[in-house]
This record gives sequence, structure tokens and C-alpha cells, in this order.
Amino acid sequence: MKLFQFVFLFVMSYSLTAQSTEKDLFDINHISEIKLTIKQNKYESILDSMKIYGEGMIVGDISIDGKLLKDVGIRYRGNSSYGFGNKRNPWHIKLDYINKSQKYQDITSLKLSNALRDPSMVREVLGFEIARKFMIAPRCNYTKLYVNNKYIGLYVNVESIDKNFIEKNNANKDNTFFKCSPELETKSNPGCKNKIYASLIYEPDANCFLPNYTLLSESGWDELIELTRVLEQEPAKISSILDIDQTLWMLAFNNVFVNLSSYSGKISQNYYLYKNNFGKFVPVIWDLNLAFGSFKNAGVIAKDLDLKQLQELDPLMHIDNTYKPLISKLLSIKEFRFMYLAHIRQLYEDIVISDYLEKRAGELQKMIRKPYLDDPNKEYSVIDFDKSLTATVGTKSKIPGILELMDKRLKYLRKNEQLKALPSDVTKISYRTRALYGAEQIKTFHITADVNNFPKKLIIYYRPNSSQEYKTALMFDDGTNGDEVANDSRYTIDIDPMGKFDTLQYYIQTENSGTIGFYPTTYVNQPAKISLAEMNK
Repeated sequence: MKLFQFVFLFVMSYSLTAQSTEKDLFDINHISEIKLTIKQNKYESILDSMKIYGEGMIVGDISIDGKLLKDVGIRYRGNSSYGFGNKRNPWHIKLDYINKSQKYQDITSLKLSNALRDPSMVREVLGFEIARKFMIAPRCNYTKLYVNNKYIGLYVNVESIDKNFIEKNNANKDNTFFKCSPELETKSNPGCKNKIYASLIYEPDANCFLPNYTLLSESGWDELIELTRVLEQEPAKISSILDIDQTLWMLAFNNVFVNLSSYSGKISQNYYLYKNNFGKFVPVIWDLNLAFGSFKNAGVIAKDLDLKQLQELDPLMHIDNTYKPLISKLLSIKEFRFMYLAHIRQLYEDIVISDYLEKRAGELQKMIRKPYLDDPNKEYSVIDFDKSLTATVGTKSKIPGILELMDKRLKYLRKNEQLKALPSDVTKISYRTRALYGAEQIKTFHITADVNNFPKKLIIYYRPNSSQEYKTALMFDDGTNGDEVANDSRYTIDIDPMGKFDTLQYYIQTENSGTIGFYPTTYVNQPAKISLAEMNK
């Protein structure tokens, strides 16, 4: 082998090995190391000034797990989590600040959270891990942050919800896109309603939205106005411009896990809205460091809720609150209310009853214990860190232990009258397949679902693949449309792809007199699948 060939193969082999061993930036079981180099003297004062008086960024370099990127933008971020002169402020790092093509693993922006008012250090990482099982939500893990070779502390690394994020979730980068976090100290413009925050209350004038929503796309105010108008005046038509299921999952998550620094709390905030390629707005949950009862103001009484009130938060809280139309208007529709309650039931069954919450919280704390011990700027003592899952921490803010809160919350929800109805479950799925040695090919998806517990209606949601929008159709148990025997709790559907596709992703919504259920329960990320090739084996 010639020398240059050997060198070439060696370099390629080394490059591929390096790529294969590079850790995923958001691997939840990996604590990354981010090292910033900032050449300006007294950079903390410069960052404080930028945060208080304007925008802009300091230019510096960053090393992420040993990979160097030059000339990135650096600034402090956060509202209540930022503090003047604080040694452990949250950070925003823009990798493509100077070099517009610069990125790390397709990421162009980093958001580092200081886990304000979370002595456990797991609320945000655990919360987003749970959320991603049921809805579109950012990835999240831990990182050790160094500035000029000095260890600043253990941070939470949350995936930035930006144009790259929405593009990965069925949207174009130029689609309408909003951040819904009101500027609390900014007064409403003349003629506008006061203290409505980002609650999606209808205002015909876009100027009324300016203090409460940040437009992240080139245009979109008219579309936001139309969303709020339909929500207030024609809620029966809202599914044409709003992803109902994603919205109900977000609201259910906020309620079950007492995430009140959100739309569901006093100040409707901490979520994003983008319009997907199907023309529907999708909410994306954000900022979970105050979940699990760390923020206590639900907006239902004038003061913060105590521990017992947090544990017994009504699953239908705000159902009559005109200042929370995303809750009151949607839940006024029976089908949406049933879907919402089904999501609440699944969240506490899959996460709390299963012991997932307790086990995962313990695993995360064990993983971060050493870097937390070494954190020179940690807000809470190691004693508080150790007891934060099972006991209240603090005498003033009184942050509930996560398990202390959720153990009794589970008991309350299981006894709640709104959640006692049992759904109709799909017990068996079967398909019409080609007869043994038969010559005739199966060309349609003929699906049969056996269902228990007195079903009244079954709806199938189906699509060729994840880049397409779900279509819906009724399944039949009346002896027609391919159903063999009427009223035997065996529902059928025949979906004709018209030669346009040969695979099908689907899930089934069951409804009885008391509630709604879903098959499979993993339908958000793992719908059922079948192909014509399988049916013709």
C-alpha cells in the first residue's frame, strides 16, 4: 500500500471513530462539559449590563466535551432566575453568532438553566423527560460549566426552542412562531385589557399582544388574533387551527405535576406557539424548574397555595375561568374534556403509579451528586439536596419534596369523581390478510378492534408516515362497512390507500358514556403500524 493511501485511510478511520464516540449533547445519562473563554476583563459586569439595559452578546470561544468552536455569542438569560451580581446566572450561548454556519450536532443555540428554586436539581430534567413521552418538548440534561477554566457550577442544559426545533417538528423555519412569556413590568397599551398575560384572550388589535407575546417569525400577528378570536367566539371550530391533542397534553401535564409557572397558573406564561405545516398552532411547554409545586400561585385565590392545596389541585381548575380560554373554552366541549381527563389518568398511571417518578428522580440525583457537591456556587446545601425528594425545603419559599407532593396527589386524583370512569379498552387488533396460497393481493387496510367496557364510538386516526397529518374515520359495529356482526363490540374499518401508500400508522380513540381511551397508549411517539406487505405474506 502506498504511503499516501495509508495516511488517508488512517485519517478517515480516526475521523469516523471520533464521530462515533462523540456523546449526544442531550444524552440524559451524560454530563457534558462546557468551557467558555471570555477575554474581556470584568466580563460579569458587562453581561449584567447587557441583561439589564439591552441586547447584544459578548464574543468568546466555547469547548463542548473537548470540541472547540470560535467566536460564539454569550449573554445572561432568564427573568426571575437572573440576579444582578449572581455568580450562577443562567446563560444563552449562540454558536452561530458570528459564523452563521457554525453549529454543534445541528444545534446553533444553547440555553443553560440554573435550576432556580429547585433544591433537588431534577425538576427540569425529569419534567422534560416525562413531557417528551406525551408531547412535543425539548431535550434536556446536565452540564458542568467552566468560564476561563474556573468551575462555575452544575447547570441544566435545555434544548433551545427555535426555528431549528420547529423544523424538526413538522414546520418550516418561516412558519408563524411565538414565545409566550409576558413582560410582567410592562403596562398594557391604552384600550387593551389588563393583566391577561399570554392567556390567548381575544384582542382585535395586535398592539394589545405586544407586552405578552414575542414574535419569532417575520409575520404572524393576524394569525394569532384569529386563533384567539376562534377560541373565544367559535370554539367548536378551534380544531381547524389548533392541535387539540398536543394542547390537552400540555394542560394535563401542568395539572398533574403542579406546574403552575405555566399557562395553568396565575400568570399564563412559559410556552411557545408555532404553526405547523398542516396550518395548526402547536404549543410547546417550557421552563420546568418550578414544576412539582415550587411555584404555588394558581390564580384561584389571592395567595400561594399550601402543600395540601397543591396536592389536591382540582383537575378541572379554571374550567369556568374566562381569563383562561385555552382551558375554559376547550373543556366546555365534552369530547375535549374527556380527552383531557384521559390524559391526566394516563400521566398518573404511567408515571406515578408505576414508580417511574421515584426511581428516575433517584437515578438522576445519584448521577449528579459529585458535580453538585463540587459546585462552588450551589444555592442549596447538600443536606437540602439529599432530602429534597421527600421533604419540604426552606422556611420562606417552602419548596415541596417531589415525592412528598406526588404521593398524596396520586391518592387525591385516584379518588376524584372526574377520573373514576373506566375507558373502553382495545383488547385485540386483527387484520384481513391474504388467504394461504391465495393469488388475490390485499390492497386495503382492513382493521378489526375487539373492545371491552361498553364502547359507544371508535375513531381511528391514520396517516402514511409521521410527516403527514392524521386523518380520521369512524369504525363500525353495525354489521355494515365490512363489519360481520352488529353490536358484538368488534369494530371494523376498511382504509383504501388508492395506491398512494403501502404503510399505515394509526391509533384508535375509544369512547363510552363516561370517558375516552386510546390504543396504543404510546400513540404520540409510537403509533400502531401495519403494511400491505405484512398483510400479503
